[in-house]
Amino acid sequence: STTGFTTPSPYSNYYQHGRIQFIYRATELIDAGAFPGNIKGLAWNVAVLGTVGPLYEGQYTIKMKLTNAELINAWDYEDWTTVWEPDSAFYAKLGWNMHEFTEPFYWDGVSNIRIETCYNHPGVTTTFQNPSVYYTPTTFNSTGYRTNSTDNPELCNIVEPNAPIVGVNRANTLFN
Repeated sequence: STTGFTTPSPYSNYYQHGRIQFIYRATELIDAGAFPGNIKGLAWNVAVLGTVGPLYEGQYTIKMKLTNAELINAWDYEDWTTVWEPDSAFYAKLGWNMHEFTEPFYWDGVSNIRIETCYNHPGVTTTFQNPSVYYTPTTFNSTGYRTNSTDNPELCNIVEPNAPIVGVNRANTLFN
């Protein structure tokens, strides 16, 4: 269902750096008609473009992992697989934005799926309005995010010094 749009957006790049993690329970995926196998891509549905510029190669990643965690209450840093990063400037567009993976991600049909997007814009000194995506509230903390204005190109590769801001509004996601 579509109930609104706001941050945290998987395309969040309001500040110089941001990390967003979402969790999708296996039971939710199965109830939605998913079955075990390869996931070849995912999409997010953009409702409002905002004023932000493109996401560039080396400045934005989408990562996935299987997990037994049922909710987000802390950052997870272990065993991620990078499934997508732009090979040229990526501009979000209104509607569904599909990201085809270079290699499929295997879902076992039992584990929950955790997704992370992370960006870093070195040298950016202004803030922008994020592209906002449609979301659906869950009954658990399904989202964690943190943004900051630290100019460090390695921030997507290190331990985040602050705990995530957690919430229930999770981006509507289409798995392919």
